[in-house]
Amino acid sequence: MVWFQCEDCGDTLKKPKVKGHSGQCSASRFSCVDCMQVFDKWTVHNHTSCVTEHEKYALSITKPGQEHLMSAAAAGGGGG
Repeated sequence: MVWFQCEDCGDTLKKPKVKGHSGQCSASRFSCVDCMQVFDKWTVHNHTSCVTEHEKYALSITKPGQEHLMSAAAAGGGGG
């Protein structure tokens, strides 16, 4: 699910709530919380995906030398 931050009031909204928020707030611009692109109230609805959860979370925690941890997690061997 794509989330946006209203650049006018700072509220964070799921995409389905953006249209309603535009009527309650001056809401002229929204930024995607994943890719940080800024959209106006007409183009925000065209932004459906940008970064997968895997790219956002899994790849961002990988440090050089820890690739084996990602392989183990992907294989279901996360341990615990």
